[in-house]
Amino acid sequence: GTLTVGAGGAGAVSVSEGGEVRVAGLLNVGQKTDGALDIASGGTLTVGGRDGNGMGAVLGRDVGVQGKLTVTGSGSTLTVDAGMQVGNAGIGAFSVLDGAIARVGLSTANSELLVGMGHFGFPEGVANGTGTVTVDGVGSTLNYAGGFNLNDGSLAITHGGQLLSQRRDVDTTPVWLDI
Repeated sequence: GTLTVGAGGAGAVSVSEGGEVRVAGLLNVGQKTDGALDIASGGTLTVGGRDGNGMGAVLGRDVGVQGKLTVTGSGSTLTVDAGMQVGNAGIGAFSVLDGAIARVGLSTANSELLVGMGHFGFPEGVANGTGTVTVDGVGSTLNYAGGFNLNDGSLAITHGGQLLSQRRDVDTTPVWLDI
């Protein structure tokens, strides 16, 4: 199934203290209302599904809605098999902090990480979303495959954080970083 945080009332979910959550469907954080998802203290979240646009996770889906996903601390991990969109028609924020690890699109051909690309699944003329991606702290790593598109938003890699890209054998296009 799908995990949606912020589907009708402001929502918050925490995966911590070695807890593990596996989502077979999609992850939506900030869909109809604001949402926040925190992975900390050795928590693990794995997302295995994808929508028709190739996205396994969307932060800030609807107009004016905020979706925030934070992975914090050594041993804390996020794995999204397909692509991720940070800021669809809303406002998305994705942070990998203090030695945490995030993997996006390593299992799905031609997936990508989109920041502020806007309105997948919305009619023409709907406002584009905005997004921020932060990787901060020694050992903090965001590993993505396919492409990284930064359209309307920001990318900050600081204090020893790492942004790593890789090409999968099944890809038909090269790895790219568009800023």
